[in-house]
Amino acid sequence: MLKPFKAYQPLKPLTTRKKPKSTPAGATVTSGKSGSHVEAVKYDEETKALTITFRGGRQYTYSDVPKDLADGLHQSSSKGSFIHSYIKNKFPHKTVDG
Repeated sequence: MLKPFKAYQPLKPLTTRKKPKSTPAGATVTSGKSGSHVEAVKYDEETKALTITFRGGRQYTYSDVPKDLADGLHQSSSKGSFIHSYIKNKFPHKTVDG
């Protein structure tokens, strides 16, 4: 005998997601993950400058980065993917001499 068909539960709307926590101005965030190529991230709220330090010491400072994007990077589980998708080649940057 056939069992009655069970309907799937609808997905929750995207608006129920929690808003990312804000990063304090000038805070440095370290990845803490062994697989990450990103060693540290620092955002200056006054100048909207985002400085990213990669493993091996390479440092880049991106200009005019909105705070909500910096907060998104802070909350991202994959910092490298986030940088590649939302920051790299989208904001002016300079290499910082170490």
